[in-house]
Amino acid sequence: MVDARTARTSLLLEDGQVVIMGGLRRKELTKNISQVPIIGDVPGIGLLFKTNNTIIKNSELIVFLSPHIYKSKSLTTEEMDKFNEIRNQPILTVPHKKGVKSPWWPIDENFQ
Repeated sequence: MVDARTARTSLLLEDGQVVIMGGLRRKELTKNISQVPIIGDVPGIGLLFKTNNTIIKNSELIVFLSPHIYKSKSLTTEEMDKFNEIRNQPILTVPHKKGVKSPWWPIDENFQ
């Protein structure tokens, strides 16, 4: 079985801008019943030997997109090096301190 969550939107972005898509939420409900074998099935007193647990797990999928548009001309060596640097980065890198350089997030001097 494939678990799919979908969102449909239209955007107009400039080259290198980051768009964050969120709100794709899922609520998973799991019920566990533990009991002493045989005694837990006896009507009436079986309830004393049985426990019911309900586990609720909430998750949200957030997608970060950063399109880069290249014209039909071939890339310079500097652009190719930058592309390879971005491609070799971990899937998501978000700066957590002021001045941290990341290919996925522009450096903002006000960001802390």
